[in-house]
Amino acid sequence: MDLSKYDYFYVNGSSFTEGCGLESADKKEICVHPFYKELYGVEWKDKSDVNYGTRLSQIIGIPCYNDARCGAGLDRVVRTTYDFIQKNWKDRNKFFIILEKVDPFRADVYYKPMDEYFIVTSTHNKQKDITHFQYATRRYYEPSVKEEDEKLQPKFRNWFDNHFDIEEKYLQDERAFIGLYSFCKLNDIKIFVYGGNSIYFEDCFDTNDIVKFKNSKGYDDPYNWCLRNELTITHELELTQKEKKYWDYHPGYFGHIEYAKQLANFLGWEGKLNLPIKKKIINGLI
Repeated sequence: MDLSKYDYFYVNGSSFTEGCGLESADKKEICVHPFYKELYGVEWKDKSDVNYGTRLSQIIGIPCYNDARCGAGLDRVVRTTYDFIQKNWKDRNKFFIILEKVDPFRADVYYKPMDEYFIVTSTHNKQKDITHFQYATRRYYEPSVKEEDEKLQPKFRNWFDNHFDIEEKYLQDERAFIGLYSFCKLNDIKIFVYGGNSIYFEDCFDTNDIVKFKNSKGYDDPYNWCLRNELTITHELELTQKEKKYWDYHPGYFGHIEYAKQLANFLGWEGKLNLPIKKKIINGLI
Protein backbone atom coordinates (compact mmCIF):
# COMPACT_ATOMS: atom_id res chain seq x y z
CA MET A 1 0.00 0.00 0.00
CA ASP A 2 1.29 3.46 -0.89
CA LEU A 3 1.18 5.22 2.49
CA SER A 4 2.20 8.53 0.94
CA LYS A 5 -1.38 8.88 -0.34
CA TYR A 6 -2.76 9.27 3.19
CA ASP A 7 -2.80 12.27 5.50
CA TYR A 8 -4.01 10.38 8.59
CA PHE A 9 -5.51 7.09 9.72
CA TYR A 10 -8.25 5.96 12.07
CA VAL A 11 -8.34 3.05 14.53
CA ASN A 12 -11.29 1.85 16.60
CA GLY A 13 -12.04 -1.02 18.92
CA SER A 14 -11.99 -1.92 22.58
CA SER A 15 -9.51 -1.73 25.45
CA PHE A 16 -6.88 -3.60 23.42
CA THR A 17 -6.73 -0.73 20.96
CA GLU A 18 -7.18 2.09 23.46
CA GLY A 19 -4.24 0.85 25.54
CA CYS A 20 -6.12 -0.04 28.71
CA GLY A 21 -4.04 -1.37 31.56
CA LEU A 22 -1.45 1.33 30.95
CA GLU A 23 -3.46 4.18 32.52
CA SER A 24 -1.92 6.81 34.74
CA ALA A 25 -2.32 6.60 38.53
CA ASP A 26 -4.94 9.37 38.59
CA LYS A 27 -7.18 7.27 36.33
CA LYS A 28 -6.66 3.78 37.72
CA GLU A 29 -5.95 2.76 41.32
CA ILE A 30 -3.90 -0.26 40.31
CA CYS A 31 -1.24 1.43 38.18
CA VAL A 32 1.64 -0.49 36.58
CA HIS A 33 3.80 2.55 35.77
CA PRO A 34 6.14 2.06 38.78
CA PHE A 35 6.78 -1.58 37.81
CA TYR A 36 7.79 -0.63 34.27
CA LYS A 37 10.03 2.18 35.52
CA GLU A 38 11.77 -0.15 37.96
CA LEU A 39 12.18 -3.05 35.55
CA TYR A 40 12.78 -1.26 32.23
CA GLY A 41 13.38 2.41 33.03
CA VAL A 42 10.46 3.57 30.86
CA GLU A 43 7.93 6.28 31.75
CA TRP A 44 4.86 7.74 30.07
CA LYS A 45 1.91 9.96 30.96
CA ASP A 46 -1.13 7.92 29.92
CA LYS A 47 -2.28 5.07 27.68
CA SER A 48 -2.93 7.41 24.73
CA ASP A 49 0.83 8.03 24.54
CA VAL A 50 1.79 4.39 24.16
CA ASN A 51 -1.01 2.44 22.44
CA TYR A 52 -0.27 0.81 19.10
CA GLY A 53 -2.14 3.50 17.15
CA THR A 54 0.23 6.14 18.52
CA ARG A 55 3.23 3.88 17.96
CA LEU A 56 2.20 3.14 14.36
CA SER A 57 1.83 6.88 13.79
CA GLN A 58 5.38 7.40 15.06
CA ILE A 59 6.70 4.75 12.67
CA ILE A 60 4.97 5.76 9.44
CA GLY A 61 4.83 9.50 10.15
CA ILE A 62 1.06 9.81 9.66
CA PRO A 63 -1.24 11.17 12.42
CA CYS A 64 -3.59 8.69 14.09
CA TYR A 65 -7.13 9.25 15.38
CA ASN A 66 -7.88 6.59 17.99
CA ASP A 67 -11.60 6.25 18.77
CA ALA A 68 -11.37 3.01 20.80
CA ARG A 69 -12.89 2.71 24.27
CA CYS A 70 -12.40 0.23 27.07
CA GLY A 71 -15.35 -2.18 27.18
CA ALA A 72 -16.73 -1.05 23.83
CA GLY A 73 -18.72 -3.42 21.66
CA LEU A 74 -18.85 -3.78 17.90
CA ASP A 75 -22.02 -1.67 17.75
CA ARG A 76 -20.09 1.27 19.21
CA VAL A 77 -17.22 0.64 16.80
CA VAL A 78 -19.63 0.75 13.86
CA ARG A 79 -21.53 3.83 15.10
CA THR A 80 -18.48 5.95 15.86
CA THR A 81 -16.68 4.90 12.68
CA TYR A 82 -19.65 6.05 10.62
CA ASP A 83 -19.60 9.33 12.56
CA PHE A 84 -15.91 9.77 11.80
CA ILE A 85 -16.41 9.08 8.09
CA GLN A 86 -19.29 11.55 7.89
CA LYS A 87 -17.29 14.30 9.61
CA ASN A 88 -14.35 13.68 7.29
CA TRP A 89 -16.25 12.78 4.12
CA LYS A 90 -14.34 15.23 1.94
CA ASP A 91 -11.11 13.52 3.01
CA ARG A 92 -12.32 9.95 2.50
CA ASN A 93 -9.50 9.24 0.07
CA LYS A 94 -6.91 10.71 2.43
CA PHE A 95 -7.31 8.35 5.40
CA PHE A 96 -7.43 4.61 6.02
CA ILE A 97 -9.23 2.68 8.74
CA ILE A 98 -8.23 -0.23 11.02
CA LEU A 99 -10.98 -1.88 13.08
CA GLU A 100 -11.23 -4.51 15.79
CA LYS A 101 -14.06 -7.01 15.48
CA VAL A 102 -15.07 -6.92 19.13
CA ASP A 103 -16.92 -9.78 20.86
CA PRO A 104 -20.72 -9.50 21.32
CA PHE A 105 -20.73 -9.36 25.13
CA ARG A 106 -20.69 -5.55 25.09
CA ALA A 107 -23.48 -3.19 24.04
CA ASP A 108 -23.71 0.44 22.97
CA VAL A 109 -26.82 1.85 24.67
CA TYR A 110 -28.26 5.34 24.23
CA TYR A 111 -29.56 6.86 27.48
CA LYS A 112 -32.11 9.56 26.65
CA PRO A 113 -32.10 11.52 29.98
CA MET A 114 -28.40 12.29 29.51
CA ASP A 115 -28.36 12.30 25.72
CA GLU A 116 -25.29 10.07 25.86
CA TYR A 117 -24.24 6.54 24.97
CA PHE A 118 -23.25 4.05 27.65
CA ILE A 119 -20.95 1.06 27.34
CA VAL A 120 -22.75 -1.94 28.84
CA THR A 121 -20.61 -5.00 29.53
CA SER A 122 -21.53 -8.53 30.53
CA THR A 123 -19.96 -11.81 31.61
CA HIS A 124 -20.80 -15.26 30.29
CA ASN A 125 -20.95 -18.51 32.23
CA LYS A 126 -20.02 -21.15 29.65
CA GLN A 127 -21.05 -24.11 31.82
CA LYS A 128 -24.54 -22.76 32.45
CA ASP A 129 -24.68 -20.82 29.16
CA ILE A 130 -25.95 -17.72 30.97
CA THR A 131 -24.94 -14.12 30.32
CA HIS A 132 -24.97 -11.73 33.28
CA PHE A 133 -24.99 -7.94 33.44
CA GLN A 134 -21.62 -6.59 34.59
CA TYR A 135 -21.47 -2.79 34.43
CA ALA A 136 -22.59 0.29 32.50
CA THR A 137 -20.56 3.46 32.11
CA ARG A 138 -19.91 6.30 29.73
CA ARG A 139 -16.20 5.65 30.07
CA TYR A 140 -14.12 3.27 32.16
CA TYR A 141 -11.38 4.72 34.38
CA GLU A 142 -12.82 8.22 34.15
CA PRO A 143 -13.28 9.68 37.66
CA SER A 144 -15.50 12.53 36.45
CA VAL A 145 -18.36 10.16 35.48
CA LYS A 146 -17.94 7.31 37.97
CA GLU A 147 -20.17 8.56 40.79
CA GLU A 148 -23.07 9.49 38.52
CA ASP A 149 -22.80 6.29 36.48
CA GLU A 150 -22.83 4.15 39.65
CA LYS A 151 -26.31 5.46 40.49
CA LEU A 152 -27.63 4.27 37.13
CA GLN A 153 -26.62 0.61 37.45
CA PRO A 154 -30.15 -0.61 38.39
CA LYS A 155 -31.61 1.05 35.28
CA PHE A 156 -29.10 -0.56 32.96
CA ARG A 157 -29.40 -3.92 34.70
CA ASN A 158 -33.13 -3.76 34.05
CA TRP A 159 -32.49 -2.90 30.39
CA PHE A 160 -30.04 -5.78 30.10
CA ASP A 161 -32.38 -8.33 31.69
CA ASN A 162 -35.23 -7.36 29.36
CA HIS A 163 -33.50 -6.56 26.09
CA PHE A 164 -30.11 -8.27 25.82
CA ASP A 165 -29.69 -11.69 24.21
CA ILE A 166 -26.18 -12.83 23.33
CA GLU A 167 -27.16 -14.81 20.22
CA GLU A 168 -29.26 -11.98 18.83
CA LYS A 169 -26.51 -9.48 19.66
CA TYR A 170 -24.00 -11.57 17.73
CA LEU A 171 -26.22 -11.49 14.64
CA GLN A 172 -26.85 -7.76 14.98
CA ASP A 173 -23.12 -7.13 15.22
CA GLU A 174 -22.39 -9.15 12.10
CA ARG A 175 -25.08 -7.36 10.09
CA ALA A 176 -23.76 -3.97 11.19
CA PHE A 177 -20.13 -4.93 10.51
CA ILE A 178 -20.69 -6.16 6.97
CA GLY A 179 -22.74 -3.03 6.32
CA LEU A 180 -19.92 -0.71 7.38
CA TYR A 181 -17.30 -2.74 5.55
CA SER A 182 -19.37 -2.79 2.34
CA PHE A 183 -20.03 0.94 2.63
CA CYS A 184 -16.30 1.62 2.80
CA LYS A 185 -15.56 -0.63 -0.16
CA LEU A 186 -18.35 0.99 -2.19
CA ASN A 187 -16.92 4.44 -1.57
CA ASP A 188 -13.25 3.50 -2.02
CA ILE A 189 -12.40 4.09 1.64
CA LYS A 190 -9.40 1.94 2.53
CA ILE A 191 -10.36 -0.32 5.43
CA PHE A 192 -8.63 -3.14 7.31
CA VAL A 193 -10.24 -5.41 9.90
CA TYR A 194 -8.90 -7.94 12.40
CA GLY A 195 -11.43 -10.51 11.28
CA GLY A 196 -14.42 -10.95 8.99
CA ASN A 197 -17.86 -12.39 9.67
CA SER A 198 -18.67 -15.98 10.58
CA ILE A 199 -22.36 -16.09 9.60
CA TYR A 200 -23.42 -13.16 7.43
CA PHE A 201 -21.69 -12.91 4.03
CA GLU A 202 -18.34 -14.22 5.20
CA ASP A 203 -17.05 -14.41 1.62
CA CYS A 204 -17.65 -10.69 1.09
CA PHE A 205 -14.55 -9.81 3.09
CA ASP A 206 -11.47 -9.46 0.90
CA THR A 207 -8.69 -11.50 2.50
CA ASN A 208 -6.28 -8.65 1.72
CA ASP A 209 -8.31 -6.43 4.05
CA ILE A 210 -7.98 -8.82 7.00
CA VAL A 211 -4.88 -8.10 9.08
CA LYS A 212 -2.57 -11.09 8.83
CA PHE A 213 1.12 -10.98 9.67
CA LYS A 214 3.88 -12.87 7.90
CA ASN A 215 4.54 -16.34 9.32
CA SER A 216 1.65 -15.92 11.75
CA LYS A 217 0.20 -18.97 13.51
CA GLY A 218 -3.07 -17.56 14.76
CA TYR A 219 -5.36 -14.55 14.93
CA ASP A 220 -3.48 -11.28 14.54
CA ASP A 221 -5.70 -8.93 16.47
CA PRO A 222 -3.77 -7.07 19.22
CA TYR A 223 -5.02 -9.26 22.08
CA ASN A 224 -4.30 -12.67 20.57
CA TRP A 225 -1.01 -11.63 18.97
CA CYS A 226 0.38 -10.17 22.21
CA LEU A 227 -0.86 -13.12 24.26
CA ARG A 228 0.71 -15.59 21.85
CA ASN A 229 4.00 -13.71 21.88
CA GLU A 230 4.00 -13.17 25.67
CA LEU A 231 3.82 -9.39 25.34
CA THR A 232 0.94 -8.75 27.73
CA ILE A 233 1.34 -6.62 30.86
CA THR A 234 1.51 -9.75 33.00
CA HIS A 235 4.20 -11.31 30.81
CA GLU A 236 6.31 -8.15 30.53
CA LEU A 237 6.30 -7.50 34.28
CA GLU A 238 6.93 -11.19 35.05
CA LEU A 239 4.21 -11.05 37.70
CA THR A 240 3.99 -13.91 40.20
CA GLN A 241 1.03 -15.43 42.01
CA LYS A 242 1.72 -13.08 44.94
CA GLU A 243 1.19 -10.12 42.61
CA LYS A 244 -2.04 -11.47 41.14
CA LYS A 245 -3.98 -8.25 41.73
CA TYR A 246 -1.76 -6.65 39.06
CA TRP A 247 -2.29 -9.44 36.52
CA ASP A 248 -3.51 -7.99 33.25
CA TYR A 249 -3.55 -9.70 29.87
CA HIS A 250 -3.98 -6.52 27.87
CA PRO A 251 -1.10 -5.75 25.51
CA GLY A 252 1.86 -4.40 27.46
CA TYR A 253 4.00 -1.32 26.91
CA PHE A 254 6.33 -3.26 24.60
CA GLY A 255 3.46 -5.31 23.23
CA HIS A 256 1.97 -2.17 21.68
CA ILE A 257 5.35 -1.27 20.22
CA GLU A 258 5.96 -4.67 18.67
CA TYR A 259 2.39 -4.90 17.42
CA ALA A 260 2.73 -1.50 15.74
CA LYS A 261 5.88 -2.74 13.98
CA GLN A 262 3.98 -5.76 12.68
CA LEU A 263 1.17 -3.52 11.46
CA ALA A 264 3.63 -1.22 9.72
CA ASN A 265 5.12 -4.19 7.85
CA PHE A 266 1.63 -5.45 6.97
CA LEU A 267 0.77 -2.03 5.52
CA GLY A 268 3.88 -2.11 3.35
CA TRP A 269 6.11 0.25 5.31
CA GLU A 270 9.72 -0.14 4.19
CA GLY A 271 11.35 2.53 6.34
CA LYS A 272 12.95 2.36 9.76
CA LEU A 273 11.19 1.05 12.88
CA ASN A 274 12.77 3.41 15.40
CA LEU A 275 10.93 2.69 18.65
CA PRO A 276 12.14 1.60 22.11
CA ILE A 277 13.11 -2.04 22.49
CA LYS A 278 12.58 -4.26 25.51
CA LYS A 279 15.63 -4.07 27.80
CA LYS A 280 15.73 -4.74 31.53
CA ILE A 281 17.64 -2.66 34.03
CA ILE A 282 20.53 -4.64 35.53
CA ASN A 283 22.50 -3.11 38.41
CA GLY A 284 21.12 0.31 37.59
CA LEU A 285 22.03 0.06 33.89
CA ILE A 286 19.80 -0.69 30.93
